[in-house]
Amino acid sequence: MRSRISIMLLALISPVGQAHADPSTKLALSTISDLATRSYFQGLADGMGWANADARYFGKSAAYCEPPKLALTTEQVIDIVQRYAEKDAFLMDKPLGATMIAALKEVFPCR
Repeated sequence: MRSRISIMLLALISPVGQAHADPSTKLALSTISDLATRSYFQGLADGMGWANADARYFGKSAAYCEPPKLALTTEQVIDIVQRYAEKDAFLMDKPLGATMIAALKEVFPCR
């Protein structure tokens, strides 16, 4: 009985979530020359694109509306995030994913 309670308490206080945290915008932009960081940028953008496609397929609103024939390059995604983050220093401490989705919403608003 005592071990069950200990296990339940351990389960309640153990952190649950991502295996690693999303890097801050500042960290990601400061290490942009690293292949791993560039790949992370592109992977994050690809994931957001797939989420948008899934939303549209199921008749829901997309987070942002990139033109249909546009395929963003890694360089373009980095440039969009850099320009957006430079407008407000507050964004530099935010997770890269949050800054990226906000930047994409601003650049490609849904009408």
